[in-house]
Amino acid sequence: IEHLKRVRWKGMSGAARLALGRLKESEQDFRAALSLLGIDLPNSKAGFLLRAVGQIMIQIRHRYFPSFDKPVAAQDIAKTHLAARIMERHFLVFYFLQNIEGLLFASFAATNLAEATADDTETLSRSYTNLSSALGGIPLFRLSSSYLQRAKNVAAVIDESGTWAWYYLSGGVAKAAIGDWVGHDKATLKSQEMAIAQGDRRRWEESAAVYCIGGLTHGNFLSTIEPSHIYQQIHASGFSRGVYQVQSWGYCMWAMSSIMQGHYDIAQKVAVKLEKLYLEHPQGFDPVNVLEASTSFALLAIRDQDRCRAIQYLELGASVVEQWGRPTTWRSIPCCYAQAEAALRFWYREKELHGANCAPRFEAWVKLSLKNLRAHASIYGIAVSRHELLKGWYQLMSGRPKKAASHWRKGLKFAANFNMRFDLLALNLAATNLDQKLRKNLMLMSSSQLAEFAKELNVTDPNWFRDWRLS
Repeated sequence: IEHLKRVRWKGMSGAARLALGRLKESEQDFRAALSLLGIDLPNSKAGFLLRAVGQIMIQIRHRYFPSFDKPVAAQDIAKTHLAARIMERHFLVFYFLQNIEGLLFASFAATNLAEATADDTETLSRSYTNLSSALGGIPLFRLSSSYLQRAKNVAAVIDESGTWAWYYLSGGVAKAAIGDWVGHDKATLKSQEMAIAQGDRRRWEESAAVYCIGGLTHGNFLSTIEPSHIYQQIHASGFSRGVYQVQSWGYCMWAMSSIMQGHYDIAQKVAVKLEKLYLEHPQGFDPVNVLEASTSFALLAIRDQDRCRAIQYLELGASVVEQWGRPTTWRSIPCCYAQAEAALRFWYREKELHGANCAPRFEAWVKLSLKNLRAHASIYGIAVSRHELLKGWYQLMSGRPKKAASHWRKGLKFAANFNMRFDLLALNLAATNLDQKLRKNLMLMSSSQLAEFAKELNVTDPNWFRDWRLS
């Protein structure tokens, strides 16, 4: 009993630190708790991948050969429950740290442990939703959908509001991964509503952040002008609780949305606060937040023709991207796009000012960021149009307009299929740089349609996207 108390204390400490955004400390606590239960975690991605394969085999046995499963001994039931709950919480650490190998291991291991007894239905439902998210990043969308349905079935049995809020949040993530933006918005708004009713601030912050990043991904740009807009609310909620991670969510999305809408004065003011927060509390920024912040600083520096500052933050962004493996979520698509956009704009300016051979390092940043976005596009159809937009710009800037037209043609097709509204606008604006012969087969909007569409998306400076070479 005393042993399990120590485990619970370590697990609760890890969960509390996770809620405060202290990911490294949370990971240490979860590792210690699982070690006390006899589950020692590997220290490398290769180790997690090997362990994940073992857990996948166990899950296959659970699904198709349940008669081979040995029942959990009565004296081990409490230990198994506890291990499942801690492993399920540990999943989120891997999610935020962009560790796909750890993510797969934790999601399958938590599910297997929870299924071993099936008594702790809340953990079982949450484990199914986490596994659904992990499978969506492989991508195995049909299998992901089936586990999300399992989570719903279990949630319906216990009918507990906290479990439902987590289900809707995860459902919103899954809907976005396949381009169902209406379903994404409905699910994340429902999760926000339930979190408010429960007084669960952390769940509301997570749900609101996923709702907002979905808007940044497909082009539903929320207002950054109105008083107490949602980005400000997210930051204020984090500030009131002293959670730097949540504060960074609000500031990062506020800055990125302001830049994309053309509200540069607002973006500059937010960037000053965001940079101060980053310099004082870097531990509150997960890798995605660091890239969101650095690309916002770089884009604004490029607009202001501040070469040194642009290089400083492009270099920071490149260092983050170099450490990433396979993406764990579509959440990183907007910042990876912004990193490539900033690198392209800066490289072209340097090439025009100082000659083609003056900046091999800057072109290397372009290729690195395009490779990173291609990794997202290989998983998520919603990332293809943005990758093709960037590839087209790279070809045009390299003097190959025919190849640019080919990339933009493919991008337009995927943008229409996945309702990527910002991509449709940006691709149409980019194509105005092609000659009439190359443009005729692209089925582009007219000038008046483009102006109306930009207005609909709250994009006040379409020229920023019309010709990146002028930045």
